[in-house]
Amino acid sequence: MAATVICAPSPNSSQCRAQFSALSRVPAAARPPQPPVPIAPPQLTAVGATYLWIQLNANSINGDGPIIDREVEYRTVSGTMYDLQPVDKTTHKIGHLDPDTEYEISVLLTRPLEGGTGAPGPPLRARTKCAAFRARPSFHGGPAPWPPCRSQSGRLMAQAPEVCLRKQLLILSDSLLVFPTDRLGLSRAPN
Repeated sequence: MAATVICAPSPNSSQCRAQFSALSRVPAAARPPQPPVPIAPPQLTAVGATYLWIQLNANSINGDGPIIDREVEYRTVSGTMYDLQPVDKTTHKIGHLDPDTEYEISVLLTRPLEGGTGAPGPPLRARTKCAAFRARPSFHGGPAPWPPCRSQSGRLMAQAPEVCLRKQLLILSDSLLVFPTDRLGLSRAPN
């Protein structure tokens, strides 16, 4: 509650009196400093199979400054991995990530003394790209590319054997079950 001071003589006194308004805000000097929290999520600027580049987007905040430290918090959406990295620039590369994995990324800001570190800001959800094509052994003499996987939207995506392994296993197991043995160069043993 803020006070408005009126300094006009009243009929019985020449002193000032204060009026309080429930609608006015408490002045910043009268309340303890609030920890800073970014208003907007970080912005994605580049994506690779094992990295994500983000812009912190930490100029607009709720709470009080000055900002003395910035950290990037990220985790897999599945919840299997979590990390917190200090950041000293407005852009940051998060590396050593798994291909074709969705991550949730937030920024934490710290002010000096009272107030400290605020809660994580709104998260950015981003997915790393799929790994690049690799050659696989072929029964026909030369290397053959791994069959591509399709994303949930049906778009073709380049895949390595480690990525989309479940999908590839089904394709390969079906192929091996119906693949004639004479094409493999194997002779049948007499009964």
